[in-house]
Parts: sequence; C-alpha cells; structure tokens
Amino acid sequence: MKYTLTPASLTQAILDNGVVLVYLKNNNFPTSVEQLPLNWPINGFTFMFRSTVGSIDVVYHLTATPGTDPPPYVANYVSLRYILIPGGVLGTRAQEVGSTSARYVEALKAMPYPEACRTLGIPE
Repeated sequence: MKYTLTPASLTQAILDNGVVLVYLKNNNFPTSVEQLPLNWPINGFTFMFRSTVGSIDVVYHLTATPGTDPPPYVANYVSLRYILIPGGVLGTRAQEVGSTSARYVEALKAMPYPEACRTLGIPE
C-alpha cells in the first residue's frame, strides 16, 4: 500500500544536496514518533519512503507476507510528518556544530523527532 505526501517545497536541489526525513506517529501512542524506514515487529508492518520532486511516497507492507496487501493502516491509525533541509542550510548547520554535512545528517537520522525539531528550530 502507498500513501503520498505532496510537499511543493521538495525540489531537485533538496534531493541532490539536502536531506528528507520522514516520520510516522501511531495515533494510538501519540507521544511516539518514529523515523522511516521503520519495521514494527509487533504488528508486522514495514514502512519505507521514496522521494521525488514534489512527492514523498510512503509505502508499507506486512513483513510476514510481503506480497499481500495490508489494510489501509496509514489512513486510519498513523500521521506522517516530514522535514526537508536544503543543502545550504544543512551545510551551515553542520559548520555551526563543527561537523561535516554527512555526519550531521547521520546525527539527525539518529535523533528522536522532538530532538530533531529542537535542533533545527522547528515546531513539533
């Protein structure tokens, strides 16, 4: 199954030199926001995403039966969030903390959503 987000600000420049971070919040557990790709062994779902200009496709399937269509899980039980960081901003932020862009991206990917928001100065 697939769910598509359509951020107009997702440009080729961001895809080439910036970073796209996508998060999933299970509405049954509103304080938990997880970064994609994500494997939920408890309920057997795997979530992944693919970015193109103006579009983020979030795909998911049942881990145990990859060829089987899962129920419309995203629409009913989860909320999706994304953070787009242009390359220039990424480079500047990395320099501010004495890092390279690549290391800064890895650090962002390792952060929980609230920490990434605080680090980047964006509201949750």
